[in-house]
Amino acid sequence: MTTALLLTQALLIGNGTYNIPTGYKGKITTHRIHQTERKLALTFDDGPDPINTPIILDALKKYNAKATFFVLGKNAINNPHLLQRIVLEGHAIGTHSYSHSASLSQEQADRENTLTQAIVFQATGVKTNLFRPPYGLTRSYLNKNAIHRGWAAFNWTVSGADTATKNPDVVYKNVCFTPNPGEIILMHDVKPHTAAAIEKILNHLEEIKFKCVTIPELLTPSS
Repeated sequence: MTTALLLTQALLIGNGTYNIPTGYKGKITTHRIHQTERKLALTFDDGPDPINTPIILDALKKYNAKATFFVLGKNAINNPHLLQRIVLEGHAIGTHSYSHSASLSQEQADRENTLTQAIVFQATGVKTNLFRPPYGLTRSYLNKNAIHRGWAAFNWTVSGADTATKNPDVVYKNVCFTPNPGEIILMHDVKPHTAAAIEKILNHLEEIKFKCVTIPELLTPSS
């Protein structure tokens, strides 16, 4: 069994959900996670993308770095092989709604969360309980529904701001400017400039002795 498969299994509990400490379940986290080691979480929203996600996964593999991917149902359903690769290579996978709409009714939000979780489960066997609300909207029905389900929702503490630029160097500087242990860093794996920046980001983080881990790992106290 590969190291990645062992890591994936270690992140999960018997019912296929992620092993999340009780204090994070049914809540949204918007702050850094307390760390005694130089660990942080890279997160990628809106994918998977057939062109850019593989580039990012290749770079993560090269640097032995782990990340968390918050996938959109409408992209996930067309790329099950990428969902499988994300999980098999030891990364965590969460949902980010089906459509990325900012204004859904309660019923629509419930359907989108149910459907996107089911798409991920069908492809990977992971019944993910990780969630990120579109646009970080904590009062949306999507987020309220996720919280009601007992999922662990996460926003971010550092943004690569890759939706506001097409310049890879800007993304690199936004991510790598004085990161702190426990940061949750937002990027998007549908952006070619993020894919272009990721190896430089990972190289810098390695040089300054940061370890990139999944969100479930970041929440687990070091032994």
